[in-house]
Amino acid sequence: MTDQLSLSTTAFGEALYSLRRYYYRDILHLVPKPQNIKTVLRRGIWIHACLEAYRKHGDFMPALDSLCTYGIEIGLDEQDIADRRAETERIMMGWVNFYWGEAPWETYATEERLETVIGGTKLTCTLDWRGRVPQYGHLIGEYKSTGNIPSPSWRSVDPQTALQTIIASRQPDMEPVDGIIFDYLLTKEPSVPAVKKDGEFYANALDRETTTAAFLKGAEKVREVRGRGIPEVEGYIGECRSHMVNDAKFYQRYVVIKPTAILKETIASVAYVAGKINMAKRMDHWPCECPQLVRQRFCPYGRLCTIEATTGRPAEGIREAEFVVDDGVREGDAALLKYGSFFEGEEE
Repeated sequence: MTDQLSLSTTAFGEALYSLRRYYYRDILHLVPKPQNIKTVLRRGIWIHACLEAYRKHGDFMPALDSLCTYGIEIGLDEQDIADRRAETERIMMGWVNFYWGEAPWETYATEERLETVIGGTKLTCTLDWRGRVPQYGHLIGEYKSTGNIPSPSWRSVDPQTALQTIIASRQPDMEPVDGIIFDYLLTKEPSVPAVKKDGEFYANALDRETTTAAFLKGAEKVREVRGRGIPEVEGYIGECRSHMVNDAKFYQRYVVIKPTAILKETIASVAYVAGKINMAKRMDHWPCECPQLVRQRFCPYGRLCTIEATTGRPAEGIREAEFVVDDGVREGDAALLKYGSFFEGEEE
């Protein structure tokens, strides 16, 4: 009897993308050393951990303090820690302020692990959030920090969240899920509008959308030059604000209902991926299916993959120098486990 294949939604996406990447991540369990994680990935890790903490406790600062302290422990550069802290606090404060006063969500679970078996393959997922949202009902929540927020139509065909929907729908004690709510935080730095020597904004600043917090920094410069509390100046600032401030560009939410056709397509893709993995295991052959540019610039295993394909043997030195064996605990979780109770003011 063969072992049952188990696929998480992440592993499914990796195997669909490239069997070699799946091999490194899910067979060998290699992950980049903390010092080698790219800025964009660590940005996502920190924001995700802070969002989860806020949903649980209504405060993200203890989580941010924990992440910084853990960063020191694992040897991150001090300037990188300072940069990530400032950036994460800016993004999170903007998110909190933008949604302040909205009707509260009822949280059922965070980081909830679910599983089911379809066609002999065990499928697992971990939901960022699940609960009830006024107007929309029982939803799965996905946190996303990104430099470019995609359209709802793009997310409707996303296979990983389709798989989450399928797994959740097969839980015997769970009420039907009405959809997935995507909670987007744009990581792009909002521009502070530049001010001329005469105390007016540059003309091109009027065409750039920014956040309230960034605009107020520019408005303060206008007041420094032209005076405070002067009706004419305040009227000018108010008029410019109406053209320039668009917080909604930086913080977006939308609910996606997965079409039945997408769910059927996803099930077919699971069968296809399971077949690929089982064939690779029988042949002991895990080909790289990444385009060359992606392998060189974006895949964390790109250099290792290229060298091993060239030499025809494991590059043990690179594996040991650049990767560690995953222990199953994410950086954000490890930080909170080690330091969360301290910064939350609880006794251990």
